[in-house]
Amino acid sequence: MDYADSDDDEKLDTSWLNNFKKAEANYNAYYKEHVTSVNVFLLYVNKANELIAVDKKHCLLDEANIKKERIIKLIKDYQWRDEVKYKLDSLLRFNMDLNPEEISDFVYESASHESASHEPVEHESASHGRFLSTEKYLQDIHYNSSIPIFHDLNAFYVLFLEEHTQPKMNQTKRIKMTVKHKKTMRNKKNLKIKKEIN
Repeated sequence: MDYADSDDDEKLDTSWLNNFKKAEANYNAYYKEHVTSVNVFLLYVNKANELIAVDKKHCLLDEANIKKERIIKLIKDYQWRDEVKYKLDSLLRFNMDLNPEEISDFVYESASHESASHEPVEHESASHGRFLSTEKYLQDIHYNSSIPIFHDLNAFYVLFLEEHTQPKMNQTKRIKMTVKHKKTMRNKKNLKIKKEIN
């Protein structure tokens, strides 16, 4: 059997590859990527436990981390507001690190919670609270990779409480000093001499 050479036979059929790339492009948004930045929310609570202000900052991450030095600087730079001093209460990290295969379950679960919001929730679901964690300021805070559509949800919360200052008293403290004399042999001799003179 003779095979005729032709230009069409020499060309590989790459149409399937192009179709695959187009289909794959639709799912690129669902692959996890490194988190490069987060929104920082500074929350200020007064002495009456009322949230009086929320300031928002944007923070670029260093290899998906907020370094501890940066956190310490952030606390020092923003502990004063309107000439009132606040102290750090807690640091919270919100990291939406949902896996692509979990999205449909998460959406379904969220929708079912919204429809039944008028009923009391007896137990907290596994996904609720999964993304929020309390952090320590003396360590780097790491953000796990996240699906790009959720990147804007990743956040860092700094909760400040107004310091309770003691009222200044105008009274001065009185310091009482007592001097104790030790009885020595010399003092005893002096006492005897005085007795004899009298």
